[in-house]
Amino acid sequence: MSDVARLLDSFEDALIDQRYDDAEAIAIDLASELGDTGGERSELARSSVARDHEPGQPDIDTTETLQNHLVSGFSAQLTRAKALATITALVADPESVSDRELAAEIDAAKSELTDADATLADSEAAARSVREGVELRPRVRIRSIDVLTDTSSIRAGQPAEIEIRIENVGDEPSEGVEVGIETSPGIASQSGGESVGTLVGAEAYTATHEFELSGTNRNTETVVFALESANAGGETRSVVLVRADGTSDPEADDTASQQFVGIDVETIVAGGAVTAGMLYLAVRLLSDEN
Repeated sequence: MSDVARLLDSFEDALIDQRYDDAEAIAIDLASELGDTGGERSELARSSVARDHEPGQPDIDTTETLQNHLVSGFSAQLTRAKALATITALVADPESVSDRELAAEIDAAKSELTDADATLADSEAAARSVREGVELRPRVRIRSIDVLTDTSSIRAGQPAEIEIRIENVGDEPSEGVEVGIETSPGIASQSGGESVGTLVGAEAYTATHEFELSGTNRNTETVVFALESANAGGETRSVVLVRADGTSDPEADDTASQQFVGIDVETIVAGGAVTAGMLYLAVRLLSDEN
């Protein structure tokens, strides 16, 4: 049984036993598990580059195989998003369904996730096969963003560390790679952006950046990472720091006591990526309300 299936079973048991705090915690674990698709997205990115390959366009059968891989990836992402939407609704109103209805919904989610993952695995294997021998042009992307600071200790006036990992999913070198950083008014970058330079084929690069929240009265603060290159495209991703209590008080003086939760939210980019970021946020805020 996969980790996701075990978590779904645990989530169902927690709701049936009316252990709602446990159910909320498991829902957040599920959002994280379903959103952890860095390797999968790298394979999809390589198929996207191969499908659009210039010069020497692949033959029609190869193009269809690559397109099937991309469609399967998008379908799997939508299935995960649907499962998380179901979970979020149950967290918001845990007594809205009977135990029998709950079991049926969880079983349906497990079945749909299993089928989508199996289809994606088959299409990925086929795509890898047709990509053999094709020299892919460079393309840079953000593989992952992780908030390293314990989310229970992200507070105004204290530093928070965010790790970003980028990669060149092509085979040829990407040149002039830079990571720009923009922040909302209540948060400051202590390290600024950086010039990475050249990434050879399949090379990854990891950097840690430090930020500090000012005494803010805003509900959220945002850090935007903008990846750019001279010959390999780019991508934008955001981390949103959310007030854990879900409220702001413009008259509050004790801003240093404000607690924030950091969430990586993937921007919709070419290829139509759908991730768990916003649903994770919904689960987290609902957890604070209940």
